[in-house]
Amino acid sequence: MLNYYEFISAGIFEGAFDEGTFKRMQYKQLDRDYDTMIPFVIELRKNKAESGHPQPTMFQEFEKLGAKWKEKPLKSYN
Repeated sequence: MLNYYEFISAGIFEGAFDEGTFKRMQYKQLDRDYDTMIPFVIELRKNKAESGHPQPTMFQEFEKLGAKWKEKPLKSYN
């Protein structure tokens, strides 16, 4: 799931995918999964760093997109 979101997020930031369309179609699912997965990602990065294999960029595209959408949630048509 994280790899999927990372791929989609990178594609959005590179302009390969239309963010508006994806946001309208997947906003609630990504928002929910972001809340669930980001604590895991942060812990995973921490564990990698402690093991001598730091990977601070791990899932950073997903984190960036989720944070962006948190700041500007999907608006209702009403």
